[in-house]
Amino acid sequence: MRMRFSLLFVLCTGTAVALSACTQTSRLSGDLAPAGSSISQPSQPSQPSQTTQLSSARVQASIGALDIQAFLASSAFDLMNDKDRVEATSAQYNILQFGRPGAPRNWNGPTGNSGKITVGPYVRVNTLDCREFNHTVKISDQVFRKTGTACRKQDGKWEVEVAS
Repeated sequence: MRMRFSLLFVLCTGTAVALSACTQTSRLSGDLAPAGSSISQPSQPSQPSQTTQLSSARVQASIGALDIQAFLASSAFDLMNDKDRVEATSAQYNILQFGRPGAPRNWNGPTGNSGKITVGPYVRVNTLDCREFNHTVKISDQVFRKTGTACRKQDGKWEVEVAS
């Protein structure tokens, strides 16, 4: 049998604390386990924490609260079906929230309609985070573009402030 030592550093209020563990390895099985203990699997998969569930619910509510019509050329919006609008809404929210400046976010609807969205860097306007956006939609052979500036309100909802 071989002894294996592990060292773990934990940072707690500015102070590093070292924790060590001693494990035995059996040359025959290769299993790692603390001396004198047994390892068992949890009986059920762990459930997401309540915080994770609340965050997920908040994100879904924010996506649902995004008024995609404000981010699209009105003639494109009128030609899209509900599933296209859902794809466009999800892509618009995600790029505003998480997108890198200049990196495109593409979406494809089930009917063959598609879009591409790009955003600029975050800009602080008073107390709001804002980003310029460019949303291009392709329906059949027609291309529709809308550019503008969207700002995230205090409730987390993105709204178009200036559009062209």
